[in-house]
Amino acid sequence: MVDNLKGQGSWNSWGCQSIVQEYSGVDMLLKKAETLNLLELEDVETVLNDIRIDGFSNLKALTVARCGDKIKYLVDTKERMPRCVFPAVEKLYLSRMQDLRQICHGHLLSTSVL
Repeated sequence: MVDNLKGQGSWNSWGCQSIVQEYSGVDMLLKKAETLNLLELEDVETVLNDIRIDGFSNLKALTVARCGDKIKYLVDTKERMPRCVFPAVEKLYLSRMQDLRQICHGHLLSTSVL
């Protein structure tokens, strides 16, 4: 569900998949982002599979925090071909992710930082 608050300069969203599907430019912004903070995600088991992004070639800092007990993997390549996901990441901050099993579930290309 996405609730767009027009005229107030902000919008609220619930579920990463709906953000990318509802707003056609969001996926391009995410691909170009240098810093990404994912906070308090609900009902997301694998961050990259659920938001359907092919990679973050410009991402230098990634924070995933306060996501409860749902997230099991940051990246899951078991069902897809391995790819270079975070080639430029310099900082990774993970906090309050009680059920995190692995950062990467599956295989990544040798050029991936993660």
